[in-house]
Amino acid sequence: MCSIFKEWEQTVMNKQVGGESAIIKTVREVCKAFVPGVDNKNGASLELKTYLSRINVKFQLKAFQGNRFNIVFHNGGVIYYLHGHFIYFLENIKSEGNTNTLNMLMKDVLRNLKCSHNIVGLRALGVFNKFITTPLGKIIEADNTHILDMNAHYHNLIQFLEDVATNVESANELLTGERRPFPNIKIKKDEVWEVLVKQQTNDAETVSLLMQMAAATCKSLKEKVKDHLPGGKFENVTAEEQIQMKSVIPHNKLPEWVFGYLDWLLKHRPNSTRLANEAHIVYKLNKTSEWLHKKSELEIEKLVQWSKRMLPIIKFQEKERIKEIKKQMEDLSKAKEEKSKTKKAKQQEEKRELLDAIFVQGLWKSRQEIKMKLQQKSKTQKRKMLTNQINFRQLIVEQSSDKKTFQISRIEGKPVTVDMLMSNLEILIRLENVSGKSLFIQLIKQIH
Repeated sequence: MCSIFKEWEQTVMNKQVGGESAIIKTVREVCKAFVPGVDNKNGASLELKTYLSRINVKFQLKAFQGNRFNIVFHNGGVIYYLHGHFIYFLENIKSEGNTNTLNMLMKDVLRNLKCSHNIVGLRALGVFNKFITTPLGKIIEADNTHILDMNAHYHNLIQFLEDVATNVESANELLTGERRPFPNIKIKKDEVWEVLVKQQTNDAETVSLLMQMAAATCKSLKEKVKDHLPGGKFENVTAEEQIQMKSVIPHNKLPEWVFGYLDWLLKHRPNSTRLANEAHIVYKLNKTSEWLHKKSELEIEKLVQWSKRMLPIIKFQEKERIKEIKKQMEDLSKAKEEKSKTKKAKQQEEKRELLDAIFVQGLWKSRQEIKMKLQQKSKTQKRKMLTNQINFRQLIVEQSSDKKTFQISRIEGKPVTVDMLMSNLEILIRLENVSGKSLFIQLIKQIH
């Protein structure tokens, strides 16, 4: 999604966007500034919450850490709803009327919130959250959802996204909430929803961005859940396989919870053993406390004594398990090392072949020489010779240039033609002439 935002930003602002998308950066920095406990030094969560409480506005931002992927969409919508309050707070309360007194984080937040393109992005994130990601999450996490039930839901979502990506009217209806992929899932029509669907001056820009987001999400989803789509391996399963899959959860919330709880234990009990941490997690996960409360004192005492007798056996089993894990890690490390050696040997062989080819062809230094060398050559021969020249400059000499200049098979999904290879080689020759660095000298160094 970040790459889609960057492409959109480059289009609407007509300039190159480096690093992180400004829209995602806005969400991240606003959360850093205003979510309690995230940045107590530079943030202003308490002052902001006091101001919002005074004017009876609900604070709904959540921290990034400890939350799932949908937090970007959720917080984007909340920031869109509150961005006017954030700007007023920074300009009139936090800065007391002089924004020059704000620290760098607050200045960045204020500048980003005043950018109309960022506001469009925040609105688009909020719309996706309200009508797509949150309803999908509710379906996935419902107790009665079987993993195979998701086949129809994913297929339906992809068809919906394809329609939104190619149909302006459908994208408009998504913006207003009139058209949704999961109409049976109830939408929370709160103050955030009200602001998101209300007609605004940025409707056209938001619709344009929603169409691009839909296209990107559709493409990603087709790859991620292809096994659940028509023609996938889970499209037609037997009754026996359905029974076997009954216990398969359609989401990763459980393992995420386990890793999150383990992270908390490691931070608050750094000296605890693996076995102790595992016992804590299993105890909480299995709701052992509730089970024990239903037992009598005598039964609990018997269980405690049994646990004490089992402890040496459990410790021995853990040691054996750690030995096995260590062995598997060592085997994996050796396999990676062998793979690396094989790869390096292959690269060296390719470089030797490339050097031999350049000795035969010569190192081309001008456009005229390129045309002369390629005269009366077949298309296949031209491609091979041009590829050798480009690969030599990239792999042997390590000449600097845009990575697209060195691509010899496909650029942005489209096949590279012989003419494109010639053009790229000419660019590399011009760059060499500008830098004044002789590739001939570099070639001599490679030989020696």
